[in-house]
Amino acid sequence: MLARNLVYDVSDPVHPRLVCRGTNTQIQLAGGTSIAYVTAKNGKAVVMRRELATGAETLAGTLPFDPRNGFATWTPDGQLEAYAADQNIHLWSGGADHVLYGIPPFFGGFESRWSSPRGIAAFSPNDTYLAFVDPVDFSSQNLRIFSIGDRRQLLAVGIGYALGGRWLPGDRFVWAGNSVMQWSPSGGAHSMRSDRWFDPAASADGNWLAATVVSSSSVPHVLVVTFDGSKSFSTQLGSSPSFVSATVLWYAEEKACGSTCAADPTMPDGVVRAFDVLSGKDALVQFAAGEQPVASG
Repeated sequence: MLARNLVYDVSDPVHPRLVCRGTNTQIQLAGGTSIAYVTAKNGKAVVMRRELATGAETLAGTLPFDPRNGFATWTPDGQLEAYAADQNIHLWSGGADHVLYGIPPFFGGFESRWSSPRGIAAFSPNDTYLAFVDPVDFSSQNLRIFSIGDRRQLLAVGIGYALGGRWLPGDRFVWAGNSVMQWSPSGGAHSMRSDRWFDPAASADGNWLAATVVSSSSVPHVLVVTFDGSKSFSTQLGSSPSFVSATVLWYAEEKACGSTCAADPTMPDGVVRAFDVLSGKDALVQFAAGEQPVASG
């Protein structure tokens, strides 16, 4: 399980064990026993692969753009990267850099967590497709999906503020913007839900989805639903769900903060909870001292 730059053994999702901690890097899981992370060598951004059991490291690849310095996504083998630079969206593939499209300039800012776009940058699990929305691209075609092999554009649609997206098995892509939508190579794009989701997450098998949903008074909770919408759960005050197994997700507990918050009525309180979709049990995640993925506030 990856939480920010911390890697956990979640064999017991209520009592996790910290396995690896990263600093000034980005980490991705690379199979069951290894990770890939970004660092700098000789002035270049490189992807290193590290075996967690032995600590052995190998160079996976060199990236043209350091993802720590902007909006980007990359693959653990270091062979693909998509990034925004100079008002262009780039794809690094086949050892070459390609400009996919340009975006308009942006001037402004955002106050609340719930009025701020997240953007989307995600390769499909088999590295066949790319979904991309720059966080400050609000144009009428801001979400784009490309075929990696020939860089062909398969979808260009306006979604308002991009609030996150996830690839699911079968090359299905689910995203949140003005509403919740999905796309697949065979079925195209169509609506799933009319509500507004933030930071959607999905179980590895694609059977469950979760997201932060915010009330009209800007109070957040986590909504958990089956992919077909036949079953759903809502948690107490919370945000930022992430699945740690096929049926258990973690989320950040929130608390009311009154005048101490700048623009929102709640904030994370440093507590992480585990919700089991099979039993409906909502439990406190108990970390060893110093191993929590978030700090209070």
